[in-house]
Amino acid sequence: MSVRAFRSLLMVQMLAGLNLNAFIVPKKRVKAWLATVGLIVLFSPTYAGLVAIQVKSFAFVRSSGLPLESLILIGAYSATQLMVLLASIPAVYAALYQSNELSILLPLPYHPWQIVGAKLAAIYVPELLIGAALFCPSLILYIAHGCMPIWAVPAAILCLLLLPLIPLCIASIACMLIANIPGIGRSRWFWFVGITVALLGASLLLTAAMSAADSGAVADLVEVRMRQIAQCSRLMPGAQFAMYTLVSSDWTLVLHLVSCLAVAAAYIAAVLVLGSRFYIGPVLSTAGSAVKRSSRVERVQVRCFLVSAIRKELTCTLKDPAVAMNGLGGYIAPLLAITYTIMKVQTKGKVDIMGQLQALLHSEAIRQYLPFAVTGVALGLALFGSLSSLFAASYSKDGKRLWVEKTLPVSMYSVFLAKLLAGYLLLTPLNLLTVGIFSLMVPFEGWHWLYIIIVSQVVLAWNGAAGLTVDCLRPKLVWKDTVQAVKQNMNVVIAMGISMAGAGLNALTLWNLYRASVPDYAVYGL
Repeated sequence: MSVRAFRSLLMVQMLAGLNLNAFIVPKKRVKAWLATVGLIVLFSPTYAGLVAIQVKSFAFVRSSGLPLESLILIGAYSATQLMVLLASIPAVYAALYQSNELSILLPLPYHPWQIVGAKLAAIYVPELLIGAALFCPSLILYIAHGCMPIWAVPAAILCLLLLPLIPLCIASIACMLIANIPGIGRSRWFWFVGITVALLGASLLLTAAMSAADSGAVADLVEVRMRQIAQCSRLMPGAQFAMYTLVSSDWTLVLHLVSCLAVAAAYIAAVLVLGSRFYIGPVLSTAGSAVKRSSRVERVQVRCFLVSAIRKELTCTLKDPAVAMNGLGGYIAPLLAITYTIMKVQTKGKVDIMGQLQALLHSEAIRQYLPFAVTGVALGLALFGSLSSLFAASYSKDGKRLWVEKTLPVSMYSVFLAKLLAGYLLLTPLNLLTVGIFSLMVPFEGWHWLYIIIVSQVVLAWNGAAGLTVDCLRPKLVWKDTVQAVKQNMNVVIAMGISMAGAGLNALTLWNLYRASVPDYAVYGL
């Protein structure tokens, strides 16, 4: 195969992976530039804060006379590699196992390693941009402070170019090995949940590692933190040679640079070999086709239409992570935010949130407001599920398949009821779990929690029926993927508005009951 053919393959992967076609097609050009500018504006404050932290770190060690510039540079390099590793995992999974052009590339005169190399090269470019944006401020400050001789700058630039290589190779090897695990390797739910948990775990670990410390030990804190961050290189064997190259100022720099290049070449060779074996190999093999065909054979059973429709709705919702996470995110996101905030404040030891809440609820002053507090908690918990897109995109996610439901010899109310019950069955366990979590923090009595469960379930059913009615009257049936049917659906916004309006009316009713000084049983009854 000629070099021109491989260059064409590489350019096609670059255009597809970076979505550069959007900047070429006239109809998409304006939208692409607006999205790019919007993202730059959105992330500019965060990036400015990161640059300010690096500038202050170098200024602090310089003013204090501490020889810690090398540790800061190594820590920044290691932290950047860790960020690139976390960003590479979903990018590699999407490029290898979510793309649809592999069936087109295999008949072409390309070697398997060339296909794998072109796909990963398309990921290397954005990862390099991310790594350069995060690491360049520290490198420039390190050179500006005279800590690196001029003749060593080319070696530092080469280390910068190699920065995303090891994390990308490790992420690629891990994805290819995990994808070949029978049963879970190709499950989108496994990858979606695994990546989400990994990102949340990394965020919590970084938050715990950067918690507040005694201001009198700032110098020791800087050194300890930089050493802790630099130890992250143990997760990426071979990355330490690039760090040694950055801080070396004698003949050992050449030795470390050669070792760094050798390690990078070994990683590239390993990825290409494993990619040919574990990525292209299973696609070319047809040994598992008979097993797949036999697993699809199922004994025909006669079921009630309502049960079959509910089962179909549950399957279609749970098998698509985009639909499920957007539909159930009304519970997951607020709970994670509340838990994260409590953990962050509690671990710093400044405010005892749980202790103050316990004391407030046991005080005499709160007893006269107890009915309103119980009712407010019930309505608030119901609002978690009411803010999801599970009901408001139920018809829209079916898309053009909706005509099948219209041609079925059943009443349209049966389809409506099946969608309502399916969503209700999904939200009920999450609502009960949320009530159980809140019962550990809020010391209400048992019958209070029973009342909260009943009220929240009733409100969930009411808001779910309202959202489902909106989507039934004006479904969005034209979309490219289910993400557009859920996240770019005006029905979801309308349903949220109805839920918020209902919550506002209930809050206004509670306020009027409080001003009227009605008995407790009237508050619970109304």
